[in-house]
Amino acid sequence: MELIITAIYIWIIWLIWYKFKWLKPNIVWKVSWPSLLVAAISLELICLGQFCPYSEKSFITTYVYQMAPEYGGMVKEVYAKPNTPIKKGEKLYQMDPTQWQAELDGAEASLAAAKQVVKENKAALDAAEAALLGVKQQEKVLDANLVEDAADIQRLTAELKTAQLELSQYQDAAKNGGISKLTVERSKEKVDSQTAELQSAEAKKTLTMAQLTQLKVGSIPQAEATREKADLAYNSKINGEFTEVAQAQAQVDKYQYIVDDTTIVAPTDGYVVDMDLQPGVEIRLKQGVMTFVNSEPGEYWVIGRVPQFGMQRVQKGDTGEVMLKLYPSMIFEAEVLDVIWATGEAQITPTANLPDLASLGGGEFGGSFYAVKMGLKNLPEGFTPHFGASGRSAIYPESAPAFLVLLRKLEIRMDSWVSYLYR
Repeated sequence: MELIITAIYIWIIWLIWYKFKWLKPNIVWKVSWPSLLVAAISLELICLGQFCPYSEKSFITTYVYQMAPEYGGMVKEVYAKPNTPIKKGEKLYQMDPTQWQAELDGAEASLAAAKQVVKENKAALDAAEAALLGVKQQEKVLDANLVEDAADIQRLTAELKTAQLELSQYQDAAKNGGISKLTVERSKEKVDSQTAELQSAEAKKTLTMAQLTQLKVGSIPQAEATREKADLAYNSKINGEFTEVAQAQAQVDKYQYIVDDTTIVAPTDGYVVDMDLQPGVEIRLKQGVMTFVNSEPGEYWVIGRVPQFGMQRVQKGDTGEVMLKLYPSMIFEAEVLDVIWATGEAQITPTANLPDLASLGGGEFGGSFYAVKMGLKNLPEGFTPHFGASGRSAIYPESAPAFLVLLRKLEIRMDSWVSYLYR
């Protein structure tokens, strides 16, 4: 900038004193004109950096991905070529999936077995329900038999009492000779027969009660427990899926993910920087082996290192301009996207040692610069600046006077044209 001011100063002197000779050199002008030069340069040094900050170290940055496999193993195939455009989703390289494919096959077999277990559990539940229904039906039959036995006992008891009364009457009549002994014997036989029937009915009732008690105490609770166990086994579910199947399916999903993840694909449009990855190389778990640079349109920024004394007026949305050494004579419009109001030099690591002011903050004691993030605007169609391209950038806050903005624009354009020269 000082060179520009000096050149303009010499040109004006040449026009006034030598070209048009509007003024004649004298001691007053010879003293005044250098004073004007000093004043102009002083104004530039004091005000230009304050109102129009200038970054002498700016560069293009974007997302950079460290491509690493989820699980270690041997590289089977490398598809990517260095510095060759790659579309999102295209293969970069593939790990050997043999081990994980075997695990997946085993998990799929376990899933099939789990589905078969579900069918067996359903059959067991059906059988348990049928068995429970059978003992319940048997209980009803025994209850009915018990009622029938009680009725038979009641009937036989009444008949026995009638027969006994009849025998007593026959025996009294036989004493007086009013009835034959044969009739008495037949009546006695009838009493004995009915007594035997009553005893048989009571024994049958006792057996029925024993069978019913056995059902209620043993068979029915056992059948209910078997049915409940079968029901729990069959209806055990997680999120509506049978437990056995859900567990096996989880293993299948796990190993399917691992198998799919053995093929590493491009996360975005971009390219792979120079790499040494070759088939047969053994890679550890999550070891980065390939650097992938994003090249999606609009997903790149300019990071400028701006002196702190010029940052107090910079705000998000301020306009700016950028020149890149890779593109001499080109000036790119820019907009401030963000200001990183923090510096690594100001970070203090917790330690048991007392602070050493000579080295505190990385030796810079807080740092002298802030980083400003800017986005490029109105780029030529199809033009994408290369990642890592460096240059300079200027920021024009809203409060900056127009003449200072003009001087800064002249300076950045001169720097851009000077980029044609080897330095």
